[in-house]
Amino acid sequence: LGIGDQQAGQLLLIYTASMILSAFISGMIGQKLGRRKALRLGTTGLIVVMSLLAFVVTLKQPLWIAVLFVPVGFFWMTVIVNIFPVLWSLSPRSDEGAYTGIYYSFNQAAYVFGPILMGLVFDVIGSGMGTDRYFLMFPFIVFCESCAFVLLYGVKGGEERLSEAEFEALREKLVEAD
Repeated sequence: LGIGDQQAGQLLLIYTASMILSAFISGMIGQKLGRRKALRLGTTGLIVVMSLLAFVVTLKQPLWIAVLFVPVGFFWMTVIVNIFPVLWSLSPRSDEGAYTGIYYSFNQAAYVFGPILMGLVFDVIGSGMGTDRYFLMFPFIVFCESCAFVLLYGVKGGEERLSEAEFEALREKLVEAD
């Protein structure tokens, strides 16, 4: 991009600040729309913005990259905030810890294998591109987010569970209506 380490760090700071500032809003969106819809919104938003970034980085304009990192932080936080309520509501009661462990195992595997796969993309597709091979990163992210989007459509359920008291009140109401 023709920028130094300090400017690159500032770009990432914009992304991080956006995530922090949007955490509460992301949770409210999940409550209002439903958790699965919020997850789809987050992944769709990431696909769109990362697709734009794939083109913007070729312009080598840090200002435009900074502007686009704001919605990246928001959409990523929308995924992070809403994934746990879905995970916990899909797991059997008292097994939430095991399901959380499975989630984090795959999450950490992505952190380990993602850079390895990206390095493979750099080696196979980006050989001979020099530092321009880093422009391949955003299309790779779009591919990964597209896979996540498709997998999310396989998730059934995942909205809030009723407490036992709420369940009993609902059951009594339905029995009375019958």
